[in-house]
Amino acid sequence: MTTRLGRTSYLRSAALGGLVLLGWLWDFSLGGGGTHAWAWLGAFLVVAGVSALAVHGARVSSPASRPAVTAVVPAVVPAVVPARADGMEAGRPVEIRVAEDGDLAGLPDLERSADTLFQVAGYGRTPGPATVEELRGALLVLVAGRPICGYLRLESVDGNAHLEGLSVALRSMKQGIGSALVEAACNWAWAAGYPAITLTTFASVPWNGPFYAKRGFVELRGPLTPELAAIRACEQSSALELLGDRLAMRRDLAG
Repeated sequence: MTTRLGRTSYLRSAALGGLVLLGWLWDFSLGGGGTHAWAWLGAFLVVAGVSALAVHGARVSSPASRPAVTAVVPAVVPAVVPARADGMEAGRPVEIRVAEDGDLAGLPDLERSADTLFQVAGYGRTPGPATVEELRGALLVLVAGRPICGYLRLESVDGNAHLEGLSVALRSMKQGIGSALVEAACNWAWAAGYPAITLTTFASVPWNGPFYAKRGFVELRGPLTPELAAIRACEQSSALELLGDRLAMRRDLAG
């Protein structure tokens, strides 16, 4: 699509320039070309300017012109970590970055730590965390902090980015780290050309459905797309459904 848009814009620009040139030659053949030369030059400059804007617009609107996907993940986000959380100083922003291979080994334990909140709150025990192999094969894994105090995992589902998991260590919760990870993931997905981010989550658990609703996700009430429907079917046959009602949500990224 990018190549076709660029080629079309250039061809239209050349055609407009050619029409102006042919008009001047015709005028010249009738004896008015020299007298009207400045007017024809002005017309040519106007056409050239409009054509340049059209070519630039085609480039900007194409996905290839967007920034490199890793560039839109900010190096630092305004998620303030308290003095004792992960050894960081009070008021210091936490870093959000794309996970490196060496980061992955500790993420299952971090997820296991975060999921203990379900037991503490009386919901029950959740299934095991993602494996290192699953994380290594993910579309994107973002991590927060050094040492890492939170992470987010994205996959691709039905042509959309899909938030497969979000975990923040117990000692680092309620500091804005989860929100910062979600926003960084949305920025990345938009720059990568995905129209939306989907997820499945618990409808009533405060740090699940209500959390995502406050961040622009809306419940999908109609028929689900095939892969997302398969995910929900798998959840319904697993232990997850015993912990509470689950739902699918979506956040559009256009604009």
